[in-house]
Amino acid sequence: GQPLTLERAEVVHLIDQVTANKKDLHLPLIQSQDMQVMAMAVEREVPMETHSDMSQLLVVIEGTALLTVKATQTERGEDMRCLPVSHHMQAGDAYLIPRRTPHQIQNTSEDGQILRMFTVYSPPNHKE
Repeated sequence: GQPLTLERAEVVHLIDQVTANKKDLHLPLIQSQDMQVMAMAVEREVPMETHSDMSQLLVVIEGTALLTVKATQTERGEDMRCLPVSHHMQAGDAYLIPRRTPHQIQNTSEDGQILRMFTVYSPPNHKE
């Protein structure tokens, strides 16, 4: 296929078009047999969630976020403890969340700005 090249403003516009300026939603942009790219518009937060069968790459396009992940330490295959780790993210930042990793995204943008992101799931099993 052809490479997809977009400037930040184009991605923000595309996310706005796909989400129709709705809040707290993510919708498909691109899908192949190996991955799924979704637009995200977050007003407040995405509650703690875990994807058991896919990894997720988060990319902030506009706004700021606090990403909390619970990094699991294991011994002999048993969960020993979950350590919450927080990461401040801003436009241009990306974070890879391995499958089976609990995570939460909070919009920390000022003045009620919607957090705009895109996310890539692999394999492409995420439901809207």
